[in-house]
Amino acid sequence: MTPHQRIIERIGGVPATAAKLSELRDQRVAKTTVQHWHDSGFIPSKHQEDILSIGRDCSPPITPDDFFGTEAA
Repeated sequence: MTPHQRIIERIGGVPATAAKLSELRDQRVAKTTVQHWHDSGFIPSKHQEDILSIGRDCSPPITPDDFFGTEAA
């Protein structure tokens, strides 16, 4: 699992991440978009600030360091 896949899972999975991003942006973010990020193991940099914003509510909070690391087998 990539660091970006772990981030999505920590937020609550694909549906929860899409819903929280939609609420934050006050604009619908499709589950298929977040599913693509999860499947590819990569969250585009232009979305990472929003992910950090919603990740503050995670325990422990998601930090920039969470975007880096090695893949776990």
